[in-house]
Amino acid sequence: MRFDKRESKKSKSGYTWRVTFEYKDRYGKKKKYSKSGFATKKAAQVHALAVQSDLAKGLVVDNSVHTVDELFQQMIKLPGYSPNTIRTYSDTYRKHILPVLGSVDIKDLHYPELQGFFTDMSGVGKSAVITTRTVLKGIGNLAIKSGYITSWPIDLVQTSGMNHSRKSAGSSEYLPEADFQSLLSLVSTGRAEFSCGSRGMFLLLGYYLGLRVAEACALQWSDVDFENRTININKQLVYSGLRLADFFT
Repeated sequence: MRFDKRESKKSKSGYTWRVTFEYKDRYGKKKKYSKSGFATKKAAQVHALAVQSDLAKGLVVDNSVHTVDELFQQMIKLPGYSPNTIRTYSDTYRKHILPVLGSVDIKDLHYPELQGFFTDMSGVGKSAVITTRTVLKGIGNLAIKSGYITSWPIDLVQTSGMNHSRKSAGSSEYLPEADFQSLLSLVSTGRAEFSCGSRGMFLLLGYYLGLRVAEACALQWSDVDFENRTININKQLVYSGLRLADFFT
């Protein structure tokens, strides 16, 4: 490790200190670290020790800023997210996260900042709060894997939100069988036999098989095996951003 004293017209003392040392990153590649502008040699030494501590933890020390927005844009490009999920996450991010945290360096976000953010969301719908937390959890996990931070305290944060559900307190989360049959009978009868029967079929697929709307809409006859009484669920209808009329064009 090397400390150099350098002349500086901007410094009151007329000089500043620079620290330079070589290290191996977490992939074993040799790199060089250098930072200048310290008022004293002691300040440069303290900084160097902090950087070496981060290196020992496997962190990336490239002196660059990694914002929440940068990480979100990387996150939604990862494999495993369906187009519908990406649309939902992007809408939530633009509305709730980007205006407040988008430009913040991920290293500057700790429990107090995250808790304060969710406390300010107490007047937002509970569903939106849950989705926001899911998105931020994904951003933090990506930052950990990338070596920008060592931990992400999103699981410690307490959230609330407005409950817009019409269910009364203590009611069952699932629709009772009798109520489902009543609903099925209501939507499955009428003059337009085919369209009414189709709506009933979507309810049956959702209630008994747990299919999402996008999964039910994407089913084809080749996915149904009547002999073995199975349905192969292997795709989703991409409906994000479409209007009702677009499904009939």
